[in-house]
Amino acid sequence: MKNLILFLTLTLFGGHLFGKVEPENNTKYVYAYSGLKLRATPSAEGQVLKVIPYGEKVTVVASTEHKELIEWMSGHWVKVEHEGEEGYLFEGFISGLPIPVYNFEMTQNDLDLTYPLLAWAEHNFDEIKNSDTIQSEQLDKITQYLEHDIVLTRSDNPYDFKVTMELPDTRIEDAYNLLKSMLLTKPERHTFENKSVFLDNLEGDIHRIKVNLEYPVEIRQLKNGHSKIIVKSFHTGCDL
Repeated sequence: MKNLILFLTLTLFGGHLFGKVEPENNTKYVYAYSGLKLRATPSAEGQVLKVIPYGEKVTVVASTEHKELIEWMSGHWVKVEHEGEEGYLFEGFISGLPIPVYNFEMTQNDLDLTYPLLAWAEHNFDEIKNSDTIQSEQLDKITQYLEHDIVLTRSDNPYDFKVTMELPDTRIEDAYNLLKSMLLTKPERHTFENKSVFLDNLEGDIHRIKVNLEYPVEIRQLKNGHSKIIVKSFHTGCDL
């Protein structure tokens, strides 16, 4: 329970230290760590115009009907504008979700994503109505309702601490790239990728990802187009 109280205290006193992000619908961020190639045509074989660095903003001009499977990600090629130049990017590596940039949005070499996910959500999105709270001897549960219909829930019991976030109109690829971007080091990101298991549905689309870490991660693509992220950490040294 102490972890939950500590985090709430930090949130109350530290939540206004940085400005909120106000993303526009057609503004996307590059989530490819090595940068993303801007191409002259909507194809992986298209001429490379330049490489757009990780974290840069692009403006989506239009989406094409050209769809591809790159690595495990399925997506369209979209026409974008970056610093006055237009070209095409694969949408699997761009997202409207704000890039984590501050230390409090990152892991600390332990692959525990519970607190980075909470910090990222509360830093980038304002609460739009009062939270729902459940408290008992065995469970503390708080559900927050954030901008853009994001629902953020934290549950703390004597055994584990779980964070669940539902992101409306979000692809499972976006949710996966968001979590990977919260990992502090390159070895952590490699471990995250190597421990990822991708499960497809009857149509052959990835609808669930399990990351088998010490602090387990699960991402689900819901039928309504939302993505649901579930991350968990475990208490140690509890008096049972």
